[in-house]
Amino acid sequence: MAQNAQLSGLITDPSGLAVPGARVLVQSAATGATRTVSTNGQRDYSVPALLPGSYNFTVEANGFKTLSQNGVVLEVDQRARLDFALTIGSTTETITVQGSAPLLNTSDASVSTLIGNQFVENLPLNGRSFSSLIDLTPGVVWRLVRSRLLADSLGAVSLPPLSGGAAVQRASGRPRR
Repeated sequence: MAQNAQLSGLITDPSGLAVPGARVLVQSAATGATRTVSTNGQRDYSVPALLPGSYNFTVEANGFKTLSQNGVVLEVDQRARLDFALTIGSTTETITVQGSAPLLNTSDASVSTLIGNQFVENLPLNGRSFSSLIDLTPGVVWRLVRSRLLADSLGAVSLPPLSGGAAVQRASGRPRR
């Protein structure tokens, strides 16, 4: 199961044209580790294999002001897009973006839900299993299945197929493929 996030986007000038040769510096807010990528031939950038967490971004290009955006949070297995619009000026001038829209996945139609420990701790789960939290995930459908070993019906859950894999069904807590 993948746990890394991926961020990609387009870097444009004030007229909306893509900026060739722009550099994107990605710094983990938690560890301070940095990675630098540049725009490709289509003038897109892509930063794969980012661990979930908060990141600070700095975008630089010759003839443009440096742009910084802090506190971008990436979740487990998220494929997010973050576009940057640069303004003309000296690279010694810096523009810092304080707020931003939520990151959206525009590359495919996948749906996911992250159920964090804080969420689980705040839910009343008296008499229920923590695995019942799967009901809160979009795209999950419960259906009845008949067991050959048991005369009664068991609840099973159908999950959408994992990327490159088969759909997983659970009945009585054991995965079946």
